[in-house]
Amino acid sequence: MIRFTDFVAVARATPADARALGLAATAAVAAQARGASASLVLVVEAAAFALPGSLEDVDPGPPFRPLPELLDELRASGGQVCVSAVCLVKEDIAPDRVAEGVTIITVDEMVDLLMRAKGTLQLT
Repeated sequence: MIRFTDFVAVARATPADARALGLAATAAVAAQARGASASLVLVVEAAAFALPGSLEDVDPGPPFRPLPELLDELRASGGQVCVSAVCLVKEDIAPDRVAEGVTIITVDEMVDLLMRAKGTLQLT
């Protein structure tokens, strides 16, 4: 179930170019560190990063920390990682393949999440 948060970072990224995901995850962790609640939303090709182990060999490059480390820190501090349901369909990913701890959200829920947030970062 989706939780509404103060800050929402939306990222579109691929394994070949994960800089947007590195920035979005870093910003979400920074928001959590400042006492705000945060969400990271994976869209378009980045939906593939909702699969278990999909981030292990993906390097966003300096100055970003490893993506698995960033997402683990985000979740450990109370943040959430979400993936777009329609993007899962477009990427031919069955919902039951999504990693534990990743919330699948509809377009309507994504709109609500963004509209209720105090701040957003949208990277495409």
